[in-house]
Amino acid sequence: MQHDLAKLISRLETEPGLPDEEVAGIVGVVERAFPDRSTFADARRRTLGSSDSLLRLIAEALPTWSIHITGHSATVAGRWTCTIRETGVRDDDELIGVGKAETLPQALLAALLKIIELKGVA
Repeated sequence: MQHDLAKLISRLETEPGLPDEEVAGIVGVVERAFPDRSTFADARRRTLGSSDSLLRLIAEALPTWSIHITGHSATVAGRWTCTIRETGVRDDDELIGVGKAETLPQALLAALLKIIELKGVA
């Protein structure tokens, strides 16, 4: 599963959109990683394509963590970076998820999937 997750993360960071079967795979990964979180029952294509929904999903999954977003949309395809990390920990902490993509939702999702991959809960 780790190899498949790494492939999904790579695709999120390099391609502007994903086929339905890969979106379904991502939803499954997130639901398995956080089975007790109510938000994930609604995690479908509309959720995965919405920055607001993904921020809510991340906040519910990792309630004490910080989300840092940088980016620009000066061109047709912007360049966004999302960093998710535990609040109040050192910079060398092992659980930091950094996602980079042309769209903000994909950067958010890549960062979340990297946390899931690092925690080994997928």
